[in-house]
Amino acid sequence: VKNIEKVMNAETSLGAVILGNHGLLAWGADAASAARANNVVEESAQIATYAAALGGAIAIPPHMRGVTIARRDEFAAAGTVRA
Repeated sequence: VKNIEKVMNAETSLGAVILGNHGLLAWGADAASAARANNVVEESAQIATYAAALGGAIAIPPHMRGVTIARRDEFAAAGTVRA
């Protein structure tokens, strides 16, 4: 338990840890935040599994990460459009 506590206290950006032979431990400010952290880890694991089946993950080049982040920010700035 002390090693889990050490990780949780040392790395404030973490919302979950995978415990060998046990499973996932997720936490957050409230139940909804903990559930989101759980979903992020689960979806990431699924993506990693799919990538492995296709020959392995390939790192996205830095310039493409920048383009993707800029596009995300464009969408966020536009807000929600309702019909």
